[in-house]
Amino acid sequence: MTPKVSIIVPIYNAGKFLEKCLDTLVNQTLKDIEIILVLDCPTDGSDRIAREYAEKDPRIRLIVNEQNLNIGLSRNEGLKIARGEYIGFSDHDDWRELDMYEKLYQKAREDQADIAISNFDSIYPDRIIPHPYYPDCPNQEQLKQEIFSHLIGDWKKEQEWRPFTHWGYMWHILYKREILENHNIWFSDNREITYEDLLFLIQVFHAANRITCIPLISSCFSPKKPGKQLYLQFNPTGDQPFNVLGSLPHYPSPQR
Repeated sequence: MTPKVSIIVPIYNAGKFLEKCLDTLVNQTLKDIEIILVLDCPTDGSDRIAREYAEKDPRIRLIVNEQNLNIGLSRNEGLKIARGEYIGFSDHDDWRELDMYEKLYQKAREDQADIAISNFDSIYPDRIIPHPYYPDCPNQEQLKQEIFSHLIGDWKKEQEWRPFTHWGYMWHILYKREILENHNIWFSDNREITYEDLLFLIQVFHAANRITCIPLISSCFSPKKPGKQLYLQFNPTGDQPFNVLGSLPHYPSPQR
């Protein structure tokens, strides 16, 4: 039977944060989900924790990488076996409201959407920063344009356009699996290019016909955790983002 949502979680050295991440997945109010944990050669015992959760919950599926692939290619390993109608992604140290996937899934089905998106918070040791990007949920065309403009660059008054100034936030979104498969959308290898998540988002939002959102804070991201910094690598991207934009149908090649 096809689950409603597949959630893909690459795991490296998540440390003490992994249990909170997994607790907010297995206790989701949407029960018809599968949780795909991709063990990317962790060395801190995160694999032991993942196996303990898998023994207790049959909805958890484990993938064991033979070598460290890092986060982009590990997500691809999860995509290869995902069966859900919609796909969600989580980093190994993020958490979310327990009704997040239920609300996103219901909204996606209600609006027959290819993508459902919510707002989120960034959690720092000394502060919480809300990201209410879409408080008014404009119409389809306006919403898609607003999201796409945000992904590819930044416009500020009396300043030149600055391309690719934002990170690609992944975890507060559901993506219809059919869209990813029909358009052959995968993550690039972030051992070679930093913006693997941003490039993925540019392609999927361009391919989507219907996008919907819920103006609620439903997900939390902690960008200053040690585990996350160890799992992210910075590599110069060169022309790759521009090549991706130029390859999209009906999108003019950007001028640098």
